[in-house]
Amino acid sequence: MITIRVQTITKYAMFEQDGIRLREAICDALQKEAEVQLDFEGVEFFTTMFFNASIGWLFLSNGPLYIEEKIQIVNLTELGEITLKHSFENAKKNKK
Repeated sequence: MITIRVQTITKYAMFEQDGIRLREAICDALQKEAEVQLDFEGVEFFTTMFFNASIGWLFLSNGPLYIEEKIQIVNLTELGEITLKHSFENAKKNKK
């Protein structure tokens, strides 16, 4: 398992461009290893736009089972969890 410390990519998980950078890091890591751990320690601000561009994009492209099997998320604040859930709900609506 490869751990990606999100704080090394962005301190504020707010902008689409930062989400795209995280998505690229995830895809690169998954080419090397079967699973990726995203460590959100130290990241306190979140937007749906960030998650839509990163994990939400992967969710939309590959489905929820892919996320469940390949990506482990740790140290996400309660606000981050709510925001990520909202992003997944958006992806589900867009997939239909």
